[in-house]
Amino acid sequence: MIFKFWQKQSEIATKKLLLRKLIKKIDIPETDKELILWSISTISDEELDNFYNSITNFIEKLELKEIEEIEKNNFVSIDWMTYKEANSKKKEINSFNFLLNNL
Repeated sequence: MIFKFWQKQSEIATKKLLLRKLIKKIDIPETDKELILWSISTISDEELDNFYNSITNFIEKLELKEIEEIEKNNFVSIDWMTYKEANSKKKEINSFNFLLNNL
């Protein structure tokens, strides 16, 4: 999990590097990116730690939400199909068999 990697980082230089790379990759207006990148290089180490921790918590919540969504949708692979696709295929086959039997 990315969250665990981010959580293990302790050096300020590494945290700044990770934050800069993240900010450069997200889809926000360029002026906002420049402002955030500038602030990363000028804020105190304590404020940077607070910002870094809030980003790390956000990443954790996103990952947990994604895992929950996968479990919720029963993302189990059955013959290269998800569980939902397999159930849908099973219903189609049963409907087709029902149709053939009634002909």
